[in-house]
Amino acid sequence: MPLLALPNELLLHIAQNLSVQEDISVLCQANRRLYDLLQDYLYWYNAQHDKSSALVFGALRGLRAVVEKSLRAKPLDIDAPPLPTSRRYMGHNAVCIAINRQHPDLVELLLSNGASIHGHCRGKVTYLGTAAQHGNLKTMQVLLDRGASIHATDGNGMTALHHAVAWNHLASVDFLLDRGADITAMEYLGQTPLCKAALHGNMDCIQHLIKRGASAELQSPTGRRALYIAMGSGHAEISQLLLDRGVILEKREELFHRAAQYGYLACLEMLLKLGVPVDCKGENNTTALYYAASDCTPSDGGLDIITRLLDAGADMNIRSFHDRTPLFAAALRGQKSVAKLLLDRGADPNAYVLYAGEPQTALWGVLNGDMRNWDIAELLLERGANPNLLCTLQNQHPLVHPKEYPDDHMLQLMLSKGADMSRGIPCT
Repeated sequence: MPLLALPNELLLHIAQNLSVQEDISVLCQANRRLYDLLQDYLYWYNAQHDKSSALVFGALRGLRAVVEKSLRAKPLDIDAPPLPTSRRYMGHNAVCIAINRQHPDLVELLLSNGASIHGHCRGKVTYLGTAAQHGNLKTMQVLLDRGASIHATDGNGMTALHHAVAWNHLASVDFLLDRGADITAMEYLGQTPLCKAALHGNMDCIQHLIKRGASAELQSPTGRRALYIAMGSGHAEISQLLLDRGVILEKREELFHRAAQYGYLACLEMLLKLGVPVDCKGENNTTALYYAASDCTPSDGGLDIITRLLDAGADMNIRSFHDRTPLFAAALRGQKSVAKLLLDRGADPNAYVLYAGEPQTALWGVLNGDMRNWDIAELLLERGANPNLLCTLQNQHPLVHPKEYPDDHMLQLMLSKGADMSRGIPCT
């Protein structure tokens, strides 16, 4: 007997005995009669055995009919995230996805069918905060109409206004402020929305928040103002705007070191003009020049930072962390172009440091230390490094480990520069 000649009850019984959702779906798609007969069972099976993935699919694609059919199938947990089939939306439930994909009508539909208004996307950001990130005013209005709190915070203590500012959505900012959002609210680090705008470099939001009454003088519990955050994040234009408004800049030397470390040249210039001493010392007696030589790569603007510091009179011989000089730090970090610049500006290739309590030169460090670098060793030798300076507490010669050299090139270079184990000189 042909399949379609069977009565509907028997066809439904056949579908109910299929144990794989894909098989049920294929049967439904065979023709219109089977689809009309079996679609409700297919959605029920999906709700019971596949965490209502069809509900999430409908929210993702904006398919209202699919969402409605999934809801009629009575999902076990409408607020549960789907199976991890999408990296982009992993951990998001149907409401989160509808908000992210900007389907306010589906958000309304889901909430009216029992979805919680107090949920979070990926366990942190509130629904209202997620909508604010996308500047989706219609969805924000739906959420507020359904009872969402404009003051609710996420796992990081951020309100929807914080998220609107971080994503630079001025329309969301105005929407929230017009409905009573707290412009002074602080997240878990004590950052106000103005501070968050400063962190992300959102000049438009900075200016807009100030017009709406935000105080640039407001401090976090740790004493940080928006100006400190802007300067520490390398946003020079915002920093200048706040300085022009008379905001006090605290911890200038700390910010000076940070600018050198991360390549914030414009901020470095501003701090020099504000009178920060070029050789001011921070933690472990570390100077800005040391930070730049050690941590700021050429791709981050390290060479420009170092040049500016040297032009401002930075002392290359000041010892910092572990008694290191900037040249020693650059050599051990493999910063060849930085080491070359320092040598060009007069750094002593034979200066020793007390690294971990043992006297070492930069040449010894790159030949026999943990961070070996033959290119920098060659540079140091070409610039006058003495190959016979004895290092460590045992007065070891740089040639003490010749068997560990990868080839004869470095050994031949050392010998050509006068290396001779019988002519060793203590480096101290």
